[in-house]
Amino acid sequence: MSGIFTTKSLAAGYLNNTIQTLYQAPSGNTGYVKSIIITSNNANPQQITLYKNISGNLYPWTQFTLNGNEFADVLEMDSLALSANDSIQGSTNLISVSAVAYTIHGVEER
Repeated sequence: MSGIFTTKSLAAGYLNNTIQTLYQAPSGNTGYVKSIIITSNNANPQQITLYKNISGNLYPWTQFTLNGNEFADVLEMDSLALSANDSIQGSTNLISVSAVAYTIHGVEER
């Protein structure tokens, strides 16, 4: 690690019922994800599925259920390094807009 590091909020938004990109490491950068917080804003249970897209290949990473109005720190005390253009993707089982929010924090190295 000998580049320029920028700590930042990497991404935020809402999951939907199709697989979508939550965060993609920019071209020429490495992304170090330190925190992924998933929050249910709905009274119903939500099934969350997260994927890693590495070199264009989609790999299931983790799947869990949040009960109504719960949250989860997906990485807890761990971290995740993503090479340039690799991404984290995700989906939920409910169609409801804004039912599941996410925030991703970390560091980008260029």
